[in-house]
Amino acid sequence: MGSIVDEFKDLIVETEDESLEAASLRLITERKNEIRLNKSTYNGISLDKINSLITDTETAVMPWKHLTFTLDVSRLTDISGGALKQFVIPSYIEEITSAGDTGSIFGFNETGQNYLKEIVINKNALVIDNSAFALYTRLERVVFEKDSRLGLIGNRAFAGCDRLKTLDFRNCRDLELIPSDICKYSGVTTIKLPSTLEDMDLALFDECDVNIIYFDNVRYTKQEFIDTYKNYDYRPFW
Repeated sequence: MGSIVDEFKDLIVETEDESLEAASLRLITERKNEIRLNKSTYNGISLDKINSLITDTETAVMPWKHLTFTLDVSRLTDISGGALKQFVIPSYIEEITSAGDTGSIFGFNETGQNYLKEIVINKNALVIDNSAFALYTRLERVVFEKDSRLGLIGNRAFAGCDRLKTLDFRNCRDLELIPSDICKYSGVTTIKLPSTLEDMDLALFDECDVNIIYFDNVRYTKQEFIDTYKNYDYRPFW
């Protein structure tokens, strides 16, 4: 018991009701419970809540069994009851989807109850579905982990994200196409893309307010990009 007593010497007080050994054992139990509590949370959120948003299913774009995560912010608050402001998609998730039928989740976001400011997309995510983060009006930053395996991103994925200014996909070397309406009605003015991208729809400039594009570290203005795109017979990145 010596090392344990030393660790908790400032906390252990022997009383008539509790011996030194009993007090030590009690503190050890409390610490184990604290560790157990920490392991039962993710990003400060109860694992029960996280697991309720995960399904093992087949989808149209991934017709084999895989883990899909529905980022329903209305159901994710931290254990202290605070509003969710930053979230890291669990590492084992392969597909990220919106909260099903548009009604509840879009209503939740539009009424200003979604306080999420930053999302980190895990490197194992292969698909981001249509409208997955649409109307996240307080969203300011999206981070894609290094060596991201993302290959497909759906229409309007970041539509209506007023405070989002930049989308950086340069860690997504498997990404093939950027939808023209990916950030429609949002605050995004800069998109950063991997040079491995195969195609891009020029309608992006009509549907979004993007005026700066990077391929790796090469910067293009809107007009420079359009001219380059045309000069390369619609396949500028091969």
